[in-house]
Amino acid sequence: MDQLAAEIVQQIYACLMNGDPLKEALRPLAARHSEVIFAFRVQRQGGDGAEYPYVETLNADPSFLEDFNRVAKENPNNDVLLSAPVNRLMRLTSYKSFSSVENTAYNHEFLRNHNCIENSSCIILKREGKDTAQINANMPRGYGGSSLNSLEHTMEAILPFAQSAYELSLQQFRRRAQDALSHAEAFWLEQQPTPSIIVGRGGRVKVMNKRAIHYLKQSRQLVLSTANVLGAAQSSDQVALDGLIYQTLEKRLPAGPLILSNENGPGLMMSSLPLHSYYEAPDYHRFLMVEGELALISLFDPTDVPRANEDLVQQVLGVTAKQSALILGLANGDSLRDSARNLNISYNTARNHMQNAMGRVGAGSQTEIVRLASTIMANAARFDNRG
Repeated sequence: MDQLAAEIVQQIYACLMNGDPLKEALRPLAARHSEVIFAFRVQRQGGDGAEYPYVETLNADPSFLEDFNRVAKENPNNDVLLSAPVNRLMRLTSYKSFSSVENTAYNHEFLRNHNCIENSSCIILKREGKDTAQINANMPRGYGGSSLNSLEHTMEAILPFAQSAYELSLQQFRRRAQDALSHAEAFWLEQQPTPSIIVGRGGRVKVMNKRAIHYLKQSRQLVLSTANVLGAAQSSDQVALDGLIYQTLEKRLPAGPLILSNENGPGLMMSSLPLHSYYEAPDYHRFLMVEGELALISLFDPTDVPRANEDLVQQVLGVTAKQSALILGLANGDSLRDSARNLNISYNTARNHMQNAMGRVGAGSQTEIVRLASTIMANAARFDNRG
């Protein structure tokens, strides 16, 4: 291994183990091959093409990613990445000729605008199902001879070390995520005064508190399958429950309240919060750590012991007592300034409380969070006035 390759390998290990951007390790290679555009990216293949949640570039114009994203579905590398051997350098020309993309928008709107790219070589750092992490070297027209040989020789030399470093780093952050998740599960389930369930993808239950275990044994609105999957008794509610879990896990946003159907009175209320386990994981690992994402689902049955409106809003939306009081003040027609005065806090403090509450709930405005609170109170009131 020559000095350049040795330097890059050392920097790759340092960057990946510390969670730093990988492009920093590739700068010496990019400096030696300044005509080549380097990209480190993570992607997933789907029915509608590939998505690219993380991309770093070197030697690229500012418009590179914008132009690429516009025509990314036509990227000739997409299907090759799923079939090419992982243990050697992937040369695009070994699978496809440039003529196959020459008359496409991918060439006219992207490749031509960026050094007239005509070829690429790729190190597949990780392939897991349809997810891949890779380092791409995109060569311009006419790039060959000793320059191409030197570039590919260096990439071949660093390939096994880069793969090893990426795998070690990923497993390290996965272990940290699991440890953090275990602590988070225990903390949140102990804190919740209502039945609470932690679920993963597909609604599979990971753990629940004793209140939830007791509730599910006698519930006619929620069911737990033999495969330990949380479901709704009615098909229309199941669609809504799937949507609640999807928003929490896929979009990483709070969701709810969802109110299940109940012919005999007010329905069960459900709210969901993303339970993150890898706040400090680098972005280029997050896409491959989806199993570390769970949803904390809180249940509130309005047919249970009646509670004050403040308690209802606080528990269903997952906000603090002060935030709940401010929301209810707005719902009752008070201004935020008046509500702050009633609580003996400053207006600026009240504004901060409301901003934090909106962030917890995923509401885009005060109007939206007030509407949610009004829905909660109205549903509870139907039970209180049923007779």
